Amino acid sequence: MIKINTQPIWLCIAFILLALSAFAQKNYVPGYLVLPPGDTVRGLIDDQNWERNPTAINFKKEINANSQKFTVAQIEGFGVVDGDIYHKKIVKVDKTPTQLEELSRTVGNVITTDTVFLAEQVRGPINLYYLHDENRKNHFYIQIEDGTVEELIQRSYLVNKSGQNLLGISDQYKDQLRYSYLISCPNLHSEINKTTYTKASLKSLIYKYNACLNPAILVEQKPTAKEEYKFNLVAGLDGTSYTFKGDPYSFKDLVNAKFDLKPSIMMGLGFQILLPRNRHKWSLYNEVAYKKNYAQGHSQNQQYYRNEQSKITIKADYVGFTTMLRYSWLKQNYQPFVNIGFAGNYALQISTHKQTIMSTSSEAITREATILKDSKKVEVAAVAGAGVKIKKITAELRLEKGSGYLNYTNLSVTKNMLAFLLGYNFN
Repeated sequence: MIKINTQPIWLCIAFILLALSAFAQKNYVPGYLVLPPGDTVRGLIDDQNWERNPTAINFKKEINANSQKFTVAQIEGFGVVDGDIYHKKIVKVDKTPTQLEELSRTVGNVITTDTVFLAEQVRGPINLYYLHDENRKNHFYIQIEDGTVEELIQRSYLVNKSGQNLLGISDQYKDQLRYSYLISCPNLHSEINKTTYTKASLKSLIYKYNACLNPAILVEQKPTAKEEYKFNLVAGLDGTSYTFKGDPYSFKDLVNAKFDLKPSIMMGLGFQILLPRNRHKWSLYNEVAYKKNYAQGHSQNQQYYRNEQSKITIKADYVGFTTMLRYSWLKQNYQPFVNIGFAGNYALQISTHKQTIMSTSSEAITREATILKDSKKVEVAAVAGAGVKIKKITAELRLEKGSGYLNYTNLSVTKNMLAFLLGYNFN
């Protein structure tokens, strides 16, 4: 008999996920540094397509040279060919919390002065920059030609109504734009009211304003990073085992049963959302699949002159909806990946059966019975896995750990499903 020992698998997956931050994937592409007092040095930059603005970068003059690390204190900025451009600026940063719980513990607005790399969004008579800070808060900065760089403010605040604190949002940036920065093109003022505090919306507004000032001036607007979507077919084999815990007298056959690993089929459709930035290393993988589980367990009980042998059979047909966070290593010819998430399974059909053979020295009696008749229809499970993608084909080993639909007041069960899956990606 084969029993799935899931603990080492879960420990390995957890170790991989915890170690991800320690293993940066290098991606040297043509770029340049701006050194004080403004000299440009061309070479190769390790472009990580940063979500959070970097505080340091790795640079090589040529591919076989040793890399050098440059911090925000050492350079005036850098750029990637056909990619992001960053400028060092000393700015005031509004770090007032945005969450209700944090605001309730904060007195007044929190403003700090910091030296940062600002990501260029629009360059022209008016420049627009972006900062994503360590608290995952978005900041946008505006600059008229070579003047002072100032933050466009959107701020959260508390509103007390009937003794309850509620969260309010102040769009101060709209007044800043209307009365301080975009005063020369009144026909755009109506668009300010519709402008949201997002990259796409603010970039569009500033681009239009620069074009209004002087249509002949070449204005650069960086494209906004967006999600990418991929679809795939998936199919494979899964094997399921069960572990029952409960009253050893009332459910002795189930509690003592050791389950064989029986192969069953699994097939479905996948939908992957590649998250913007970070070179699409992070993604959300969603899947709907039809799954069959067939598990068979055996137990034996010796009582004086009588021997009892029981065979428990559990069959389940169900539809599973799985959502996982995926991290991929972006190798040139293949992409290893790991997933972790959860699944919601809906049972289409469940059957449980027990066959007991009671034998003595003189006779043998066989009894058949249906067990656990009032099974649940819905199961929630934790899911983790690892695999590799080669061109349009993926191979994955996945572990799913759930309740198996069969929890009772005095009996609990853990279902461990191990699956080997192959997938075909359409795009």
